[in-house]
Amino acid sequence: MDLETATESTFAKAVTRFVVPVLLVVIGSLITWLITDVRGNQVQQQQEMQALTLKVERVDSKVELMNSKVDNGLIWRISELERRLQTVESAARTP
Repeated sequence: MDLETATESTFAKAVTRFVVPVLLVVIGSLITWLITDVRGNQVQQQQEMQALTLKVERVDSKVELMNSKVDNGLIWRISELERRLQTVESAARTP
């Protein structure tokens, strides 16, 4: 088929005048919809990450509190054991 004949055909003209613009609109709409969906998912993930970060911070503070309580308990227990040991040592020295 000759290029000049193909460009002058009514079918080719109809395709370029009607089908191509419709396809461009459909493709543009799909791309816009996909971008909107991706952005919505990103916003949702950011909100979930913020919530998880807050929960992790709460857990960290609770763990720090537990560590300090355990440390205080251990220090008290060690001092009590030292006191008992001193009592036993002083009792062993005195006849």
